[in-house]
Amino acid sequence: MAIQTLSEFCGGTLQGGAVGSRELVFLPGCKAAPEVHLQINTAASITLIAQCLIPTSLTAFEPVLMRFAGCATDTAFAPPLDYFRYVFVPLLQRVGIGVNTHIARRRYYPPGGAQVTIEVKPAKPRALIATTRGELRKIRIFSTAASILEPRKVAERQIEGASRLLGQVAIAPESSIEYASSLSAGSAICIVAEFEAGPLGASALGARGKLAEQVGEEAARDLLTDLKAPVCLDQYMADQALLYMALADSRSCITVTDLTDHSRTNM
Repeated sequence: MAIQTLSEFCGGTLQGGAVGSRELVFLPGCKAAPEVHLQINTAASITLIAQCLIPTSLTAFEPVLMRFAGCATDTAFAPPLDYFRYVFVPLLQRVGIGVNTHIARRRYYPPGGAQVTIEVKPAKPRALIATTRGELRKIRIFSTAASILEPRKVAERQIEGASRLLGQVAIAPESSIEYASSLSAGSAICIVAEFEAGPLGASALGARGKLAEQVGEEAARDLLTDLKAPVCLDQYMADQALLYMALADSRSCITVTDLTDHSRTNM
């Protein structure tokens, strides 16, 4: 879906861009449409598709508006939308790229049905220097869940699980709770540690048979690992940052806890 949309977006040609294809040929065009509409009738990840479209949007002559309908905001094997908004977008802002996100309807896996708008302002990325993070200013917890889980206080319990582990951090976290009208019993949590130089983030998703407290603990444990190391980016943000480091005019430098297979592939 990402490569199909990218082909339409830039006026390219695509061969083999279908489910089951064993070979794909993509020839990019030389234009960038000012507006992109995606109607996807599955729980495809909005954030993964957006991350494929943002780099091309940087070459447009005017801001690009992406309208997503029918996808999922928070789904497995992809950054949850709050991680996208509060960790990834601030990193783009550090290199001079402006991205605005509006959520009209949050949805989980399955079956999707989200409505999200993302606006990207064209820009040439600056070098990313992320080697010292400075003072920790605040920790914020964003906990979301489907409204059908509200009687069981799933969003609150996710925060409780995270807060228990985050008690060893000097700063008490601020928390935000959101229940979304959704057809599936999904949930997500994103924890953001805001330093002077930028945020460190961690996230986790709810799943059938997984206690809400465990979801919060999972995200908190990942964040604590990064807090204990003198790093500026978490391991998942590293592979997302590499493309923009490559597009920058001058040398970039980042510190991370570990290199994932995605980071090694992107390098």
